[in-house]
Amino acid sequence: MRHRIQFSSEAASALIFLENGFAEGIKNLYSLSLVTYALCLTKSPNANAALNDLLRSANITDGVPMWLHRGTDPGMSPKPLSSDLESVGYLLLALHRLDRTTEGVLLAQWLSRQQNGHGGFGSTQDTVVALQALSVYAALDSGLEPDLSVVQNDGSGTESSFTINKNNRRLLHRTLRIGRCDNISASVKVMGRGLLLFQVNVVYNELPDQSMRRKRFSEQDEGFALYVTTSESNLHHLLHHMLYLTVCFRLAAWSPLDSTGMALLEVHLLTGFSLQPQTSFDPKLIKKVETNSTSGQLFLYIDSVTQELLCVRIPLIQEFKVGQVKDGSVQLYDYYQPSRRAVTSYSSKSSICTSCSDNSTHRARATPMHHHDHHDYHEYHDYYNYSYYHDYYNYHDHHDHPTTPADYHDHHDNHHDDHTQDEYYDYNSHDHHDDGHKDIFASVASVFDGPCDRWKMRCLWAGLVALLLLSLAQAQTAEPVSGLKFQILSESSVQVSWTRPRSRVQGFRLTLSSDTDEELQEVALPPSASSTSLTSLRPGEDYTVSIVALTGAGESAAATGKITLQARGGSTETSRRPPSTDVVKCSAGAAVDVVLLLDVSRGSDQAKLKHVKSLFSAIAGAFTIGAEQTRLGVASFAYRQNSEFSLSAHASRPALLKALARLAPKGLGRQARTGAALSFARLNSFTPQSGSRSGFPKVLVMLTDGPSQTQVQDEAQALKNQGVEIFVVGVQGADEAQMKLVASSPHTNHMFSVSSYETLRSVQRNLLLNICAAVEEQLSALASGSDVVEPALNLDIVEVSSKSLGVRWEPSPSDVSGYRLQVVPVSSGGSRQELYVSSQTTSALLKDLSPQTAYEVHLYALKDMTSSQATSASALTLPLQVSVECSLGVDVQADLLLLVDGSYSIGLANFAKVRAFLEVLVKSFDIGPDKVQMSLVQYSRDPHPEFYLNTHQDLDSVLKAIRTFPYRGGSTNTGRALTYVRERVLLTSRGARTQVPTVTILITDGKSSDAFRGPASRLQASDVEVFAVGVKDAVRSELEAIASDPPQTHVFEVEDFDAFQKISRELSQSICLRIEQELSRLQQQQLGAPRSLSFSEVTSRSMRASWAIDTPNVESFLVKFRPAPEGDAAAHYVSVSVPGHTKSAVLPHLSPLTPYQVQVHAQYQRGESAALSGEETTLEDLYL
Repeated sequence: MRHRIQFSSEAASALIFLENGFAEGIKNLYSLSLVTYALCLTKSPNANAALNDLLRSANITDGVPMWLHRGTDPGMSPKPLSSDLESVGYLLLALHRLDRTTEGVLLAQWLSRQQNGHGGFGSTQDTVVALQALSVYAALDSGLEPDLSVVQNDGSGTESSFTINKNNRRLLHRTLRIGRCDNISASVKVMGRGLLLFQVNVVYNELPDQSMRRKRFSEQDEGFALYVTTSESNLHHLLHHMLYLTVCFRLAAWSPLDSTGMALLEVHLLTGFSLQPQTSFDPKLIKKVETNSTSGQLFLYIDSVTQELLCVRIPLIQEFKVGQVKDGSVQLYDYYQPSRRAVTSYSSKSSICTSCSDNSTHRARATPMHHHDHHDYHEYHDYYNYSYYHDYYNYHDHHDHPTTPADYHDHHDNHHDDHTQDEYYDYNSHDHHDDGHKDIFASVASVFDGPCDRWKMRCLWAGLVALLLLSLAQAQTAEPVSGLKFQILSESSVQVSWTRPRSRVQGFRLTLSSDTDEELQEVALPPSASSTSLTSLRPGEDYTVSIVALTGAGESAAATGKITLQARGGSTETSRRPPSTDVVKCSAGAAVDVVLLLDVSRGSDQAKLKHVKSLFSAIAGAFTIGAEQTRLGVASFAYRQNSEFSLSAHASRPALLKALARLAPKGLGRQARTGAALSFARLNSFTPQSGSRSGFPKVLVMLTDGPSQTQVQDEAQALKNQGVEIFVVGVQGADEAQMKLVASSPHTNHMFSVSSYETLRSVQRNLLLNICAAVEEQLSALASGSDVVEPALNLDIVEVSSKSLGVRWEPSPSDVSGYRLQVVPVSSGGSRQELYVSSQTTSALLKDLSPQTAYEVHLYALKDMTSSQATSASALTLPLQVSVECSLGVDVQADLLLLVDGSYSIGLANFAKVRAFLEVLVKSFDIGPDKVQMSLVQYSRDPHPEFYLNTHQDLDSVLKAIRTFPYRGGSTNTGRALTYVRERVLLTSRGARTQVPTVTILITDGKSSDAFRGPASRLQASDVEVFAVGVKDAVRSELEAIASDPPQTHVFEVEDFDAFQKISRELSQSICLRIEQELSRLQQQQLGAPRSLSFSEVTSRSMRASWAIDTPNVESFLVKFRPAPEGDAAAHYVSVSVPGHTKSAVLPHLSPLTPYQVQVHAQYQRGESAALSGEETTLEDLYL
């Protein structure tokens, strides 16, 4: 179940791909049969249409639909091809899936007659599919009780009989061998009821091996053109003992195919030779390498063979010498159609000249097997054989398309008579020989400083042939570096070392990339380098290091390694290490077409491009880049437009990062014609010619820093109508109104603004998260096909307060599974919220909002993972109303104590102003014994209680006491006063209550005369919230030490006593909010909270949270979740509301390999319980 949930979106994407491919037309019958069966398995509405297309493409012979593979001659190949047998099997299975089994009975009979003598077919793959299909039809007789009598006659008069019944029907297998004779009249007679399958296998005489071999691999029977050349570096006193095979291949010129499926290159090594250790092949050509040391075989797996000539160089090392070594062979065959093959042989001696003799006829050669007439050449066979291959390479270099081997042979024959020994110097004069080759010839000549007799001259030519071919191969393909090693120098640096290749190089290029959003880094190194240091690496991050050797002809294959540095004291556990804060990874299965559109109307200097490349690399890093995964292209614009590279240009992440690192947009004018750029993106970037794909999500990210000189709305809408989701990042002078016209809605998710290019990183994470979310929604919509979810109707904001919005809507006309509410502040002053509710819910109260803040509310109807378009509304929350907010709609209880400085520094006139301020403050609260109680303590040298919490029972009596309490004078002993309040006033006997918030408000105008920090700490530790108001000469540091945290909301300062009115409202609001928070906490302690939080059904994108609770009367549960914060960055909580009888909830739209904080609250009529908290990490995102 977990895998089904985890890969459901990938399977849906695959189905969409197949259906789109079928709609565009599939010409290949084998591909059509596979697609047909896949559509049948998924119950696609296109399944019957695909099956009918497959049947229409058949030729009906004797009532049986037959397919003849393109290029197959029935006269030459009486047995059908493996791909045809497999296609028939898929057709039979598709007929069975669509309840059309009877249409395939004759075809099933035909298929059963294609089995070989062992019961199989042509290959493993067609055997598995065909037997599965036949088993489906064999099951049709499961309702019959077989009762059969069978009599066999071998034609010589010998009979045997047996019966088939229900007891042996599954096990019985009889074989009758018929001897050799000219006229055979064998028979099988069957009587009774049931289904019987019998098979006649006829074995004919075979020709001798050599004639069979020559007949089988005659030129016109081979499916491939296959060429092998050999070169050696074992020359007299140079003891390298290396043999290099260069194998070139392509489809035969007469082949009707454009390409094959997987092919296998099978090399039988010469005795004594093995593959050179640490050999690496081009991964674009060779997908897998296998060796068999026992049989001396090497297997190279190739994705496909086409009409293009491809070559692979195989270095072999001689481990020991053997006399009279037999030829080796190279065989290339189609993995799925083994009869399509080609074979050639090769041979070589490991040391030249030292084993030359008058009787020696074994020379270094590489000869295509079908050119079996080569043995008729005269004694200079080696020299002319070399000439043949040398001419082949020259011929190939001057012709666009290689022709057949015979053409090369004819070309050689036309020039054969012109070759002489003087041709040595002619070869040196060819353009493709450099000084290095002349040096080789000079060293060869120095070996033979004696008389040049006939055999030494032959050996000389053989040596020259081997060395020249070796040098030519090395000139075409640079030898890679080897022995790549890492040595950790510190937490942030590492030394990379390697072994330089033996061949001459012009330098090295080292590339460093990471799995995060950092752009590709490249370092150029001189040819003498064998090590370098990499610095400024981040601990815990995965880095990939690649190094290539550079030559004048190109570059070598890359040597690659990975390194992860661990921080000191950090865990070495990395398998579930969460990504760093700024790194965002979209779903690995998300295949998207992304176009990045860059405004260069204000120039593209290096400082700007550095930050642009970093952002673009981060976007690329969020996806899995590949031809079948995400494609990314870049375009730039100003007055004109230019495609920097198309969607199909780079099919791997390293190649894409390299292109981004080298991004250098041209000057396109000094005016931004954004509308024209959007039109360019629609008509050029998002087209099939540029690599855009139908049925895939499409995203455009535009980065602009100025106003457009053309209208943008119509062109932006045209892109949106084409299914492109548009994100806009505005820098500096970007026009916000135009950005809104371009960006998709809601704008809060698709539009981002920064003050400079240096600050692009500040919006990077939020941009990537929204891009990933948009892609998920597009994938879900595509997966659902035509099943569009209608949005909810008439979203209305029916209640507005300072911290909440009440919303109501009419249900969606569609059959929905729930709704998602997004609450987004228009400015940066508030926090974003998301709430999921059930399909029966049509109203919600959105709480914990900021006062006097504009919010946009977006409502989405959901059907499983598919979302409707948003229905939106907006509202401005009210300013904080103290009298309303502190009541919370119920009787609020709180104990407020006013601690007033009455020292001499205040004076009588200012003391009157203090009384007036207290009067305004007290009027903000509802006074009563079951509501807010008030106490007043005046202090100077000693504290003096003016009245206690239980002294006055209503507002009028409190106001009268405040207006009449006397000014006492004295020093300022604040510490003593704080202790007095804690020990003498906040007592139960004085009216203090244990289950209500307690707040103390200190008002002072100067520095304390005694110690105050200890008394202040002890008062706060008694669950008393302390506010401090400083007037005139009050010391800020003392006020912050006395007041509770945070000081921003608990410390107030005024320049004189006349300025009290400036802070009265703000102080009242802060006190009120703190009372509310404390009341909520106390109330939560009285309400039963959930317990036993657990997690199940954890995938890369969702998980289920479950809990238990012991108390009844729970109206609903509110589940909140967010990624665990790293550092100061904390994401907003997303909420899911479920009914009170439900004890679990699915948390959707999560990020892979990310720890999530989860809270569960029980909601009662009286309020909300304390949270039950837990944490769980999602799985790594995988796709099939």
